[in-house]
Amino acid sequence: MRSHGNVTGYRPRRRRHRPKGRRRHHGPHPYGLLDFIVAYMMGIIGLGAALAISPMLAFFAYFAIGIILSRYIGKRVRWREMTASIRNVAAVKLHTIYTWPVSMPVFIFQLFVVKFL
Repeated sequence: MRSHGNVTGYRPRRRRHRPKGRRRHHGPHPYGLLDFIVAYMMGIIGLGAALAISPMLAFFAYFAIGIILSRYIGKRVRWREMTASIRNVAAVKLHTIYTWPVSMPVFIFQLFVVKFL
């Protein structure tokens, strides 16, 4: 038992608690399978529209859409601390940017397996 200088006036410190019903927001909501499907379909539609306008525009749109999807995924998927080295994260993001029309459906299927099977 600890002794205190003023035992009669001693009150243990209380932690301040947040009011119930309020939550801290630490970024976007967790991933939803439908969100990734919609993002992928919007990317395909955007690439098709750019291709209809100009092949040169489609070339730049391909990489722009890859970057946008990579950032969209990166904000909603959490990396484990063990695998979140700069080399690993950069390799995955570059792979996503270069091969997004193929890697996104694979990623969506993997999410489906993890969440529903």
